Amino acid sequence: MKIKYLLVEDNEAFRNGLANELSRSSSTTEVLFADDGEEALEKLHREPDIDIVVLDLTLNTDMYGLGVLSRIREFSDVIVVMLTSDKAPERQTEALERGADGYMYKSTFKRSIQIRRHLETILKRHRAGGKRTADYVSFEGWAVDAVSRRLRNPDGADVTLSPREFDLLLAFVENPQILMTQEALIDRLNMGAGKNPQAALSRVLSRLRKKLDKDRRHPFIRNVYGQGFTFTPSVRSENRP
Repeated sequence: MKIKYLLVEDNEAFRNGLANELSRSSSTTEVLFADDGEEALEKLHREPDIDIVVLDLTLNTDMYGLGVLSRIREFSDVIVVMLTSDKAPERQTEALERGADGYMYKSTFKRSIQIRRHLETILKRHRAGGKRTADYVSFEGWAVDAVSRRLRNPDGADVTLSPREFDLLLAFVENPQILMTQEALIDRLNMGAGKNPQAALSRVLSRLRKKLDKDRRHPFIRNVYGQGFTFTPSVRSENRP
């Protein structure tokens, strides 16, 4: 997959480590750098084929990360993923309201390879037609109504899911047979600000599995050791007219 990144990060050591990992993933990957917001805006104007911007929220420059994001949205719909050590929930809310496509906590994504996998997942989702789940999704007799947030089993009975269990299910049916990293799922469920997001995700995943796989020999959600999880069934989707 050909990808052109723009890293907007003033921590040179962190930026170089991430750039090396992104470049190593493919010979067709190109990584550009910007130390501050003005340089980032200039490069986006000059190179409109950039696929994804990784933007540090707490740039130590005159223009804070959220200000850069607002300026980008004045002229571009490029994918922008915020990367930060700031765990204040209101920062994430403001970033998403201003048009960010993702929000990653440095404490959750501790290794560059984890960040790369998550960025690739976001880009694949956008290239496949955006992040929106279809109104109705079905797999092996199960039916998901994303509008009313209902799940029905093959017998037609409703299966009760908590809000986070349903959000986790949506993350999987949006990306069938695609590796979903633990970090990507934590980000999707907005768990990154918690004390132990990995344990919180594990609990939600365990509850969802019990409800989906109660009478199955082969689970729908497969562990990929050391990498993440894959939703194994084929998924059919349709939207309301």
